Amino acid sequence: MPAQNRTAGIALCLSGGGYRAATFHLGVLAYLNRLQLLQQVEILSTVSGGTLAGLAYARSLKKKTGFEQFYSDFTNFLLKTNLIKLSFSKIGNKSSCALGYKNLITSISDIYDKYLFSGDQFNIFWHKPSIHLQEIIFNTTEFRTGIDFRFQKSKNTLARMGNGNVNISLRDAQKIRLADIAAASSCFPGGFEPLAFPHDFKWPGNKIPDSLAEKFEKALPIMDGGIYDNQGVDAALLAIQRCRNKIGMFIISDTDKNNEEIFSYPEIKNNRSLSLSIVNKLLLTLMLLSAFSSIALITNLIALINQTGITILSLFIYGFPAVVLGSLAYFIYWLRKKVKNEVLDRIPQIRLAAWKEIKHLTIDQVIDMAELRIRSLFALAGSVFMKRIRSLVFAHVYKNPGYENKRVSNLIYELDGSKKYRTLWLKPSDKMQKNTCAAANMPTVLWFDDPADLSRLIACGEYTICYNLIDFILRIDKNHKAKYPYWFKQAVEDWKSFEQDPLMMIAQDQM
Repeated sequence: MPAQNRTAGIALCLSGGGYRAATFHLGVLAYLNRLQLLQQVEILSTVSGGTLAGLAYARSLKKKTGFEQFYSDFTNFLLKTNLIKLSFSKIGNKSSCALGYKNLITSISDIYDKYLFSGDQFNIFWHKPSIHLQEIIFNTTEFRTGIDFRFQKSKNTLARMGNGNVNISLRDAQKIRLADIAAASSCFPGGFEPLAFPHDFKWPGNKIPDSLAEKFEKALPIMDGGIYDNQGVDAALLAIQRCRNKIGMFIISDTDKNNEEIFSYPEIKNNRSLSLSIVNKLLLTLMLLSAFSSIALITNLIALINQTGITILSLFIYGFPAVVLGSLAYFIYWLRKKVKNEVLDRIPQIRLAAWKEIKHLTIDQVIDMAELRIRSLFALAGSVFMKRIRSLVFAHVYKNPGYENKRVSNLIYELDGSKKYRTLWLKPSDKMQKNTCAAANMPTVLWFDDPADLSRLIACGEYTICYNLIDFILRIDKNHKAKYPYWFKQAVEDWKSFEQDPLMMIAQDQM
């Protein structure tokens, strides 16, 4: 690219949000590539679903596959790979993992490796050719000290692999599979178990390096980077400081939903189910009747054997029912003991001593109470905490005057028609608003039921970043005196095309 067509370097953050985020960010990458801005991204910080897209793109640069091939390969991966369905076949298999068997997230890591990263390790980013990404940060959260744990490639030798409290050597980090980094970054609470580092990672020769085995005798739990910072902004800010703030644009691509209701009460139901006390008595009665019936059948079987000997018919009439009823009696006994000794004692507010106070509750009431607690915990961890962290991290960017003319917020819901737009011609068309609402309201999942959802999300990423790049120029050049950058005219023309057909770039790719 000619020097006169270059702008100052770009820092790009790709947020978490499962396949919704990965696909939206793919659209962002595609449109930046269209304007020849992608090649000017020098800092890349990613989280969870954003790590899937960012890591796959960064790898494609090292593989010299070209953007079109990366786009095609990654789209096919998203469209055809149901991570949850594929991972279920691997769960429970023996493994060298911390738990001794494959769990959901370690199984997904193997799927990433098979279908996306082909065994490549982190050392690929230290090999030739050189690429435009000078600072690459894939964010996770470690649960020993509760802060960001970064897998990063930096020009600055002071950048830690991990964090200031827990870190690993560059030599060891380079042996990590890209698939394990992607799994660690996208291991969100509630959906997955924490990854145990280094035990759950797959190492060369299936042997943990001695230096790591000695340092991490007690495994380090690692989970989704979004727990600490779902936009990857904090890590990007540190990278910008390492580069002495030599960037001209700071793009934050974010798929967080727009102020949806965090928690709502379920509808009041007519509780007509049995109480816990009655259920307990019925189970006790069933246990005793099953036990006595089993004993009676065995007694009759023994008497019959003494008279006529063992026959297949007698075993089916007396023996098999006796085993079934005896097993049922034992299961009920085991279940009641389990509830008494392990479930109730693990609930501080209840315990066994409070049984007489709660046994009048009905089954429906207990289910409602459990549902409310689970939903409130998920709301607390998944929305309240994350929104609070998001606002604190964003404050570093939005309250810092140094970023006033550099920041570009690219929000998935931004063009749903609910906000005021800078000029009338930048107001999104009805088609764009409809597509935006559909894309923004998609759940955080790891598969696509409808291929059209993928197209909607990619298109949403494309025209949303187009809008925000235009808005960025109009914001920093309020008097329209400066010479617009080389890509501005193309962006304006594209915006007009997007208004007519939000999926216009996807349609071009399919020609």
